[in-house]
Amino acid sequence: AIHQRVPRLALSMEQFERDRQTILDDYLAGKVGEETLRDGLGWSNYAEAYRPLVEYAKEHRLPVIAANAPQKIVRCVGREGAGFLSTLPADKRKLVAAALHLQDGAYKKKFLKFMEEDGSHNGPDGGNKEKAAERVDNSFAAQVVRDDTMAESIANFLQANPGYKVLHVTGAFHAEERLGTIERLQL
Repeated sequence: AIHQRVPRLALSMEQFERDRQTILDDYLAGKVGEETLRDGLGWSNYAEAYRPLVEYAKEHRLPVIAANAPQKIVRCVGREGAGFLSTLPADKRKLVAAALHLQDGAYKKKFLKFMEEDGSHNGPDGGNKEKAAERVDNSFAAQVVRDDTMAESIANFLQANPGYKVLHVTGAFHAEERLGTIERLQL
């Protein structure tokens, strides 16, 4: 129904990472099979939850944006902090948003509350508050890497394709209260 109202529509997906854009494009063009597309895809519920969207896009020749940062990079940021990005070679660094929005605000407050409720702020730090705070900051940086990268991916597509609208598929935390990816897209 959305596509009928908005013919110049693109699908943006958290489920695909930027380094898989070529594979995704090749799949949509019929150059590779679904097994190649799904190889290494970390979403066990792809078939029932996301495949119908990708197949619709393929059938109707809609662009699909591999919007997310690569999980390997996100994990490293989660362990080492945002400074890890400065150690990446240029080709890998481009797989993540150029700017990260790590400042305090509503989204960080929401994230910290989630961490506290989830118990994720507790860990093997032996009561070392400084280490615990660093781990939480690194976790927030990893979250921001995802949000800022997805927002930048959408913004880049819209800039290169005037007149298009983008439907972004993402987890609720990235969009609730118009924070996360939505907030970053508006910056």
